[in-house]
Amino acid sequence: MKTTTILLSYIIISTTSCGQSNSADCEKTLDRIPYFATHNAAAANDSVLIDFKILKECGQLDSIDRELINGPMLGSIMVRQATQDKKVTYRSVLESINEFKKTADYKRFREAKILENKIVNISDWEKDKQLLLSLGVSESETESLKEFILMHPKEKMTYKEAYMSYMASKPKEPSIETARLKFTDLGNFENAVKLGKLSKKNILIYFTCYACVNARKMEDNVLTNVEIKDLITNNYLYYSAYVDDKTRDPNDNLTIGSKYMKLQAEKFKSNYQPQFVIVDENGEIIATQNYTSKTDEFIEFLKKGRK
Repeated sequence: MKTTTILLSYIIISTTSCGQSNSADCEKTLDRIPYFATHNAAAANDSVLIDFKILKECGQLDSIDRELINGPMLGSIMVRQATQDKKVTYRSVLESINEFKKTADYKRFREAKILENKIVNISDWEKDKQLLLSLGVSESETESLKEFILMHPKEKMTYKEAYMSYMASKPKEPSIETARLKFTDLGNFENAVKLGKLSKKNILIYFTCYACVNARKMEDNVLTNVEIKDLITNNYLYYSAYVDDKTRDPNDNLTIGSKYMKLQAEKFKSNYQPQFVIVDENGEIIATQNYTSKTDEFIEFLKKGRK
């Protein structure tokens, strides 16, 4: 019934301007309270999808903006807005989105999406190579990818298609993989901090999501490093928090993921995954680390929280 009411309300708003979405209509709409705020919605709720459609129309977001902001990031912004002691409007949510668009994380995502869909042209290689390197592809991998592209000059491929074909063409090497480090599910943040105090260890929280490619890269290539595993297991209580976990808490029917998303937004002022956060026995932040493919960089991060 609640979903039907929301949908009907949105249809009324959408049709009052006879199908037009001009600046005058948006000026009025942006001062409205979003449905997520009035219906206590979780990030994946129908009301959030409707709110997002309004933001798309009045925020002049392009297809790349929409792909990034839709889903966990939009939910995170909305949760943070709803928990602040001020009136939440579409305008204030849009201001948060525009602030994020100024960050390096946004720039990297945008460059990645543009490159992903670009048709490979070897004459642009030097410029495109710099983008690949900035996105975490190693020097040796970029050179191997170039060789693969040169071997298939007549095939029109996007960079995404070329990279997938290149990876599929690589010979399977004997498995010498070190087992992935298994994190304990975070559950309750306050309880984790209490356990840290009792065990005289700081807490390492790994904010991640099941659909995050960069998280899997770090798990396979960084968290399998023996020195890193030793640093974590010897110095920390270590927990994972999947922000897209759809399991519902029977106490309030909210998803576990939406609670982790809210914790990350409120406590750590971030909605980026993967993100690693070290906190002390009082729950205060010692250091944070976003995605990196460099084991040395991650080792230096972990050393900041050693007691």
